[in-house]
Amino acid sequence: MITISRTFPIQAAHRLPNTPPDHKCHRLHGHTWHVRLEVLGPLHPTLGWIVDYGDLDAAWQEHVHRVLDHGCMNDTLPNPTTELLAMWIWIVMYPPVRALGASLVRVEIDEGDRNRCVFLAAPAWDAAAEERARAQVFREPSA
Repeated sequence: MITISRTFPIQAAHRLPNTPPDHKCHRLHGHTWHVRLEVLGPLHPTLGWIVDYGDLDAAWQEHVHRVLDHGCMNDTLPNPTTELLAMWIWIVMYPPVRALGASLVRVEIDEGDRNRCVFLAAPAWDAAAEERARAQVFREPSA
């Protein structure tokens, strides 16, 4: 098996409602995130690739970019930390990557120049693990 990766930018605003009111991230602010998707799969016997980067771009555009870019992430994720964003991206991108004949195995996000989060899909990932992830990602902020 071989992996390939593709990096996509997202520019958006967010606030972290679960932080104390005096925390800088409690206020609305913006970032440029660079999201790297890593996919794993067999080489196509004729084409010699795992997936067409253009098909991966189209899936990204439909499922992530049009939802988050130049918007407010809180409209989609109740508490949009980089960690929960990585999980959300995995949840929404896994099915279209699977439809391309590969598996999404890693979501890596750089938030600015100094912060990075990596979500690794465990080999034993199953429906129950996905449901636990969804519950974590979509949990409403605490009051």
